[in-house]
Amino acid sequence: MFDFGFLRTSKRLVVGGGDNNVHILDLEHGTFKSVLQGHSDYIHCVSVREREGEILSGGEDGAVRMWDSRTGRSVHCIEVHKYESCARPQVGKWISCLTTDSDWMLCGGGPSLSLWHLRSLSPTSVFPLSGCQRQAAFHQDMVSSAHPPKLRPETVCQR
Repeated sequence: MFDFGFLRTSKRLVVGGGDNNVHILDLEHGTFKSVLQGHSDYIHCVSVREREGEILSGGEDGAVRMWDSRTGRSVHCIEVHKYESCARPQVGKWISCLTTDSDWMLCGGGPSLSLWHLRSLSPTSVFPLSGCQRQAAFHQDMVSSAHPPKLRPETVCQR
């Protein structure tokens, strides 16, 4: 397991990992309810958009997949590394961090850390940071990220 998130209203745990799949575990019964298949390499990060009924996953394959949590179907696939403004081919294409807040997604890794509007499925800001971001978060009107080797936080910008 590389990352997890919670579907609070349905008491389910969302887990992504080394088998290239997202697994949904029913916490009340202790059983796996579904497996979301579509990534071609292992998954580094997951994020849940509970209100929209969506799960997002990012992986080594360079894709951010958006899943319908009710049906388990992939509804969108964003290949961040294929956007010229985000691409860093010398670094790689994997997605190592992913977080969401309402209609916004923040992701990075091989590609530059970027802010995406999820309704239009397009990047609105690309942050020219060195290194590969491993963690990203929204806090009020700011986004923050951290990267090795010191995992020091950086406040990137205000939305």
